[in-house]
Amino acid sequence: MNRIRRQLGQAMSVRSEDGGETFSADFRLPADFVGFQGHFPGHPVLPGICIIMACLVAGELATDTRLSMQRLKTAKFFTPVTAGRKIEMRGLVRPDSESGLIRLSADLTSNGEKVAQVRLFARAEASPANSFGESN
Repeated sequence: MNRIRRQLGQAMSVRSEDGGETFSADFRLPADFVGFQGHFPGHPVLPGICIIMACLVAGELATDTRLSMQRLKTAKFFTPVTAGRKIEMRGLVRPDSESGLIRLSADLTSNGEKVAQVRLFARAEASPANSFGESN
């Protein structure tokens, strides 16, 4: 998972607003992205877990905080993500007063078409998020 996380972080351009509470991101994954391996040979499609991980990584980069997913509330996938397809993401990261966790919501689109919608809860970790260029 660290390799997937690192490659996603390196592929992303993230812009945070409102002190990191809202963010936008975009990324385009090449055919040799590790998440495409074996899913599916000859026609790579990004697995749902990689889309969820992309949302988590974007939230980390927006807040400069390493996040550990604690609970997936919802994940809806509308359109397959294939190699080279540009994905745009709009998201929100804020503390959840009930659980003490961080609530992350993200909507992903491509050329105006809805790709996915992810809602999850995460815990802030001690290590910095912006270590995607380092080997793990």
